[in-house]
Amino acid sequence: MALAAAVGIAVEKLLAQSTPQISISEGMVQQVPYDPPNESHIKYEIRFSDLTPHGEGKELVKNMILKQFALTGGAPQMVAEAPECLMDPKTKEFSSAGPLKVHAQEGKVFIEGRGFEFLQNDSVLVISNDAHSIIDNQTGTNLPVKTEIFSRHARFEMKTDATNGTAVYERDVHVKDPRIDLTSDYLFADLPRSGKGQSNRLSYIVAKTNVVMDFLNPQGERSHATAEKAVYNSRDANGATNDLLELTGNPRVTLTNGWMTADLFLVNRATGALQGQDNFHFHYLPQIMAGKTNTEEADIYADRFDYDMGTRVAKFNSVWGHVRVRDTRMKLDCDQLVANLPKAQSGANHFDHIVADKDVTMDFPDEKTGQNIHATGQKAVYDFKVANGRTNEVLDLTGEPALETEKYSARMTADRIHVDSGLGTIRGIGHQHSTLKKKPDEPATMDTDVFSEELESFMDTGLSIYSGGVRAFDPEMNLTSEKLTVKSVRGTKGSKGHLDNIVAEGNVAIDFVSEPFSATNIVNLQTFALRLKQPGDFDEVGQFVSGQLTPPTKALLGKYSGGTNEASGLKGVLAAELNRIAKSENVYESNRFDHVVLSKDTIALMNEHPMGVDRVELNRLLLLDAFPGEIERGEQGEKTHATGDRAMFAYVPMGATTNRVLDLTGHPRLDKPDLWVTADDAIVFDQTTGVSRYVGQPHFHLKFGGFTGLKTPNAEKKQPEKKQP
Repeated sequence: MALAAAVGIAVEKLLAQSTPQISISEGMVQQVPYDPPNESHIKYEIRFSDLTPHGEGKELVKNMILKQFALTGGAPQMVAEAPECLMDPKTKEFSSAGPLKVHAQEGKVFIEGRGFEFLQNDSVLVISNDAHSIIDNQTGTNLPVKTEIFSRHARFEMKTDATNGTAVYERDVHVKDPRIDLTSDYLFADLPRSGKGQSNRLSYIVAKTNVVMDFLNPQGERSHATAEKAVYNSRDANGATNDLLELTGNPRVTLTNGWMTADLFLVNRATGALQGQDNFHFHYLPQIMAGKTNTEEADIYADRFDYDMGTRVAKFNSVWGHVRVRDTRMKLDCDQLVANLPKAQSGANHFDHIVADKDVTMDFPDEKTGQNIHATGQKAVYDFKVANGRTNEVLDLTGEPALETEKYSARMTADRIHVDSGLGTIRGIGHQHSTLKKKPDEPATMDTDVFSEELESFMDTGLSIYSGGVRAFDPEMNLTSEKLTVKSVRGTKGSKGHLDNIVAEGNVAIDFVSEPFSATNIVNLQTFALRLKQPGDFDEVGQFVSGQLTPPTKALLGKYSGGTNEASGLKGVLAAELNRIAKSENVYESNRFDHVVLSKDTIALMNEHPMGVDRVELNRLLLLDAFPGEIERGEQGEKTHATGDRAMFAYVPMGATTNRVLDLTGHPRLDKPDLWVTADDAIVFDQTTGVSRYVGQPHFHLKFGGFTGLKTPNAEKKQPEKKQP
């Protein structure tokens, strides 16, 4: 039984007894027996050397020793000693400015202090200075584990069940234990239960105000924590012993590799589990990679954090928003993040394995080029390794993954995307789809789309290799092949990247068209111009085309007063505008074409969901259907089909313009609506100018005019460029 109850009952018995004190050589002794029928057993024994009046009805007791005994007898359960104290018989209070020492539970609990007051009626003991408690925790080993508590002031009182004591320590509180070191301004504790078989450990502790602690995990690693409140609970429940620490009030926990904050932290010292709840923030310390310190630090934000201090596996979860990772090397958002937190030691302080799940978004720079890479998916797995002096970072994206490279202006989707920063490669595996920018700042409708089974891209050279069922589409060319190699030019500061050249190999087939419209296609300029100048309320297509015209064209159109007006070149300008619209816009919208009768060819092509030149062809047919009698179909816009074993397509600077040039080899052939052409060595076709060059025995086969074909023997290897007949 704790000190307060023992002293209280003993004093109460002493004051109530009529039995005279027994004088022995050691001083005076008062023995208090148990109640009947156990009156033959001594419950308390109070021993003192002197009892003298002190004034105001108080008595001065010197060399007091109070002993408490169990009903079964044996050694005292508790012994309290004070050199002297004042006793008030009326109020049943003891007080002293001197020291007090208490031994309990066969010496396993020790309390001492200087200056005390015992309130017998309330079973309260107050130590006013230099309170010190020692609890010898039994661990089942031969090595003792002791908990010491220091404070300036302490207060002890009994629970109602008379088997558990409580203690309150105030001012400069310090708890010292081999497993935990704690300081605070206030501390409440359940004192250990007394009696045979009872545990000696502190089962419940509450520390408040300026709480600072260091504690050990099961692996012996020390963690540091601060908070305004800490609650420790090791009470037995449902056959298990809890060993929980709860931190609130701006808590902060520092591990070997960083610090973290949250609204609430829960630490299970038995299992080594650490949990952070609500507004969790983990700050990762500077990393050491391959012997070089990276001064940049990382921050992770989440709604919940679960960490196993034994395995070092950390789980970050979102409830109200995304898990966010922020540093200069990577920005990541997801719903759940699992990471292995490394130990803080030279050469290893780096995340070596990260798994991000659900709605993953990442931005990170390529190590070799510095270009920003933007990635999305449902799952991302990141691995970091250092082997043979080489650093390698690998990222695997799955779950409808997509990846964009900023400087090359490219976007890719696939079943799986694999990024190897060490090799500087990006791979798309299974149902790969890339979208490439041909020229900086062009609209998305001018992009090139490439489909294949696999892609491998080299970030430092801008080289991309597509393989397996390759299909490429853009407004000026559709292509199929077994393999496609694309060279991109990296963007510079202030500009984006674009395509440089393309090489297709294996069963190459290409479709391309010249400009969809020319001035000759506009057969009724006056009606057409009027529709564009003043489109009617129900002329949605006219309104759309008019809205797409550039300011110079609108100004020229405003000056038009009727007639053919060829001198102004208005036909050519309007044809150029139609070409730009056909290539760069999606002309069809259901509401826009409510009042337009579509041809069978238009409907059939629309149902095929065309891409590339076929989408341009659909736009041409839609505009022809919308402006009947004003624009007529001519030779312009007809498709050309090319085949060969190998095709190289490049952008060639030609003065102020850049021409698109196709070099076809390996049984090359061009098919046009009116003829087809083959050559032994190569066919070079400038798509921008329409000029062709044939190398090695060209063969022309005409499809009209009664000709069956035309073959030119002994063709020179290098012919001058000429207009295609």
